[in-house]
Amino acid sequence: MPFPGDGRNTKPEWYVRVNEGDRETRLTAERAAPADAEALALASEGLVLVARAVDVDLENRPIQAMRTRFSADRMELFFRH
Repeated sequence: MPFPGDGRNTKPEWYVRVNEGDRETRLTAERAAPADAEALALASEGLVLVARAVDVDLENRPIQAMRTRFSADRMELFFRH
């Protein structure tokens, strides 16, 4: 069955996110690179939150690696425990 919303049908219907063998998304704060500062309309010394993750299928085969950058002052993180 195709992945919902994917017209190319490249992702399996079910997958999990992992990083280094564990299911996680890693967040770090970094100074914005010049290209990121320009793209995100940040000051040259602005901070970005960087999210890194790898998606795998149910047989633990990697299907997508992701590194996403967000303007740190425009983000809210909510954790439920």
